[in-house]
Amino acid sequence: MHIDSAPGFSSLKSPIRSRVIRVPFTIVSLFLIMLFLVPDAQARRRFEEGDWVAWPDSRTYTAFEVGKNTVYFATTNGILRWNRVDERWKNPWFSVPGPLEEAIFLTNPLQIKEDPLTQDVWIELKDGWVYRDNTSHYWEYRTPQESTLERLNRDPLTIIDPEPGLIEPYQYVVHLDDQSLHYRNQEWDYAGGVSTPWRKDLYAWTGYGIGLLDKYSPVLDLYPQGAGPSPGLVVTDSVIWSAGTMDNDGGWLWKMDRKDDNRWQFFDPRIVWGLEPGDVQSMTVDQDGTLWIATNKGLMYGNGEVFRYLRKTDKLPSERISDVQPMKNGAWIATLHGLAFIVKETGQVIRPDKEKEPDAALRMWNQLAAYEDTLYASGPGFLMMHEHGKSWTEIDVPTTIGAGSDPMALWAERGYIAIGDRQGIAWRTPKGEWKQAFNNLWDEGYVFDIDYHGGYFWLGTDRGLVKYDPTQGDAILYTSKDGLPGNVVYEVHGEGKVIWMGTDVGLARFRWDVPGRLD
Repeated sequence: MHIDSAPGFSSLKSPIRSRVIRVPFTIVSLFLIMLFLVPDAQARRRFEEGDWVAWPDSRTYTAFEVGKNTVYFATTNGILRWNRVDERWKNPWFSVPGPLEEAIFLTNPLQIKEDPLTQDVWIELKDGWVYRDNTSHYWEYRTPQESTLERLNRDPLTIIDPEPGLIEPYQYVVHLDDQSLHYRNQEWDYAGGVSTPWRKDLYAWTGYGIGLLDKYSPVLDLYPQGAGPSPGLVVTDSVIWSAGTMDNDGGWLWKMDRKDDNRWQFFDPRIVWGLEPGDVQSMTVDQDGTLWIATNKGLMYGNGEVFRYLRKTDKLPSERISDVQPMKNGAWIATLHGLAFIVKETGQVIRPDKEKEPDAALRMWNQLAAYEDTLYASGPGFLMMHEHGKSWTEIDVPTTIGAGSDPMALWAERGYIAIGDRQGIAWRTPKGEWKQAFNNLWDEGYVFDIDYHGGYFWLGTDRGLVKYDPTQGDAILYTSKDGLPGNVVYEVHGEGKVIWMGTDVGLARFRWDVPGRLD
């Protein structure tokens, strides 16, 4: 997150005196023709392939396909792609730009075929075939001809089961009776496998991921796939953490090492770290790389290998932690029964003194934000700040936003503060001036998260992703019709030319800064 320029302000331009210019009729006619033709062409290609990338819960497999350079894994939530030449994962296909700005969702595919002559891809969905041109990367609904189908159904793949004697890494075991995959007390049903002509076998397990077996070396490499719904999201230069509900049925804690070919790992917090299952309310990483997880069952933090778990019995104000904000040698937590500071090294819980700091100790809190040594905390109808070594100070907020309801999003940086709730957003400049934007600009969506990136406020809402221009006062709402995997956006994080999002369907990435795009 960063401030490129002060939100809400624009430079003043000198007025220009207008003149009447006479243009020949033929030029006017040509201009009118282009006026009607060009926008339609731009609308059809408003987004390109790769502008929207999603990692949904794509662990239930429906079909395999081995192409010239790519292996395709069709799942109920998109297409996974493995580059068998470079031996790395390519961006998955979940939703792709379609005609007239309508996205094509590659969910529940019946089969996938790559044309051996052109490397064009055909995917059969319930509502028809989808065709991808390998040259232009353009997608469209198209019914293949009989001759094309005959060519696509060449040499069917050999379906195989895992062979005995495989050496599985990380204590994984394949049972030979039903080929299910086991890890400690976890089990995943076998979904199928294919033998390829390039000395590697492919296997898939429902709910887990994919296994690749090199016949020259009897080692089964496992690749778990799909972060799934992501109400908790952390993005750094080196790693991405994503969390759903932390139980075996709803999801696990996912980690993607961005320097390791975007390979995912997942952890069962209960088994690996001895943590109790709980719904994630907030996640963040401090400067030392420590991961902090606020859940409805307590606070968890650690370095990814060893975790500490704090409960109500450890003197937390409440078992349900609404938010967590690292600062200095620990982190602040917000609960409906007061604030508390956690000393990272010892796990000590320090609660504000009820006599000296009654607001911090007794009020209901739900959102935290920090910039340098200043902590900002919000609750129902109020916002307060706390500078290191000083007492708590209440900040006046607009009666329509912030003071009028429970803030669900809080953001602060370089003297700016922004609050989001059921009515919209309000932000304060370093001079103390408040500005507001109401959610009638984006289909009445509740604001769940706020980031300021590239001169815009990016809002995660229950209607989709919002790009709000504080200078012009207008907003653009991106939804599943544009390629967003899910219309509920819990988390939003700007990074360069992309926006990362945690949605109700999966982790997503949006390439927003594309020259010439007509929004």
